[in-house]
Amino acid sequence: MNQEPAMDRTTFRILLIDDHEAIHADFRKILRVGDTASALDAAAADFFGGEAPKEDPASALSFELDSAMQGQEGFAKIEQALREGRPYALVFCDVRMPPGWDGVETLAHVFAADPDVQAVLCTAFSDYTYEQTISRLGLSSRLLILKKPFDPVEVRQLAAAQTEKWAAARRLDKLVKDLTAAEHEARALAKSLEMTNLALLTDKATAEAQAAAQHDLLGRFVEYLGDSVAAIERSNEVLRTDASSEAARASAARTITWNAGRLSDGLAEARTYGQLVQRDGPQMVSEPFSPAEVFARVLERIEGLAQLREIDVVALEDGLDQQRLLGDTHLVEVVATSLLRFAILQSDAGRVSLRARSGAFGLRLEISAPAARIAPDELSLAFEPFGGGEGLALALSRRAAQRLGGDVEASCEDGGLVLAARLPMMAAVERRAA
Repeated sequence: MNQEPAMDRTTFRILLIDDHEAIHADFRKILRVGDTASALDAAAADFFGGEAPKEDPASALSFELDSAMQGQEGFAKIEQALREGRPYALVFCDVRMPPGWDGVETLAHVFAADPDVQAVLCTAFSDYTYEQTISRLGLSSRLLILKKPFDPVEVRQLAAAQTEKWAAARRLDKLVKDLTAAEHEARALAKSLEMTNLALLTDKATAEAQAAAQHDLLGRFVEYLGDSVAAIERSNEVLRTDASSEAARASAARTITWNAGRLSDGLAEARTYGQLVQRDGPQMVSEPFSPAEVFARVLERIEGLAQLREIDVVALEDGLDQQRLLGDTHLVEVVATSLLRFAILQSDAGRVSLRARSGAFGLRLEISAPAARIAPDELSLAFEPFGGGEGLALALSRRAAQRLGGDVEASCEDGGLVLAARLPMMAAVERRAA
């Protein structure tokens, strides 16, 4: 059984605005600022007996807590953080802070200065009704209200949820910018493909057929990107909705991560594919290389995708540790990476194995997935660019293999998938002797 990967710790900046010094000390304990262990968990274990509870998902977060004793002081820190390019993700703000701004007035200034920051308004008195607060600050998913005396667990969960919402919104903004750039890149790719084909065409009818094919390719590419964009937008709505459960939010965050990776991989494959189909694309470079080092880089590159799909990838290299071959390292990496990525995406469970061996025939790669989702009659379509929604993996691997003078084959056997690549090349020592 696969073990879950260790959680990376993410640090978020939080500002606490409150005129009581004791509250600031309490928040530092609750948010575990500067501690590597949970004081709350240790106390609970000591009181009830037994071992301390396992680390919860929220412990993957850490917080940098800044303090302000008055509203004006807190607002000044908000402005300074924005100028430095290190904005706060979350503000906890007390309602009563005489003699200066109260909490509602403070947050009104904060929201006007920083449109992304999340906020929790802490109150023990009815200085403002809920309607008055909303009338002053507006109805926004950025604002939550916490009644005193508060539960430490509730404070920590609010901090975790609000900072993750802030982070998700920033990731979405970046993704929108990347998608805008990707649209221009896709248009440039389509134009490049169109001009390449037009240069090769000698007959009007052939030219019209090729133009229609490129239009269809662009349409499939846009549809491929659109599926991921739509999934990200739906997941973002879940994150923006206050009524969403923690489980739903976690699922939405995983969906965003998965589809962001799918977009990134799709754009990278499209860029490489576009270079390979161009008549004046990059020339092949023949140089000595270590197959074992190449495959180590390939396995590292697809590690994240394999973890998301919960697939084990095993490399079975037949005596390649000491060998050096002569060929284009980049194209070999493209073939291996694309085939492994396709095998992982088509695997339902278990593991994917990569076996590599060399001989007089050159270098041969064989990738197998015991349990595959793709049907035998769909394999030929998968070799077409974006055929059946499968992306560019097989089409790209075949293009790169053919550039090396080889080819790629695929078959389904006993419910599994087998991908084989033949890459003719010579051993570097033999080449030097010749």
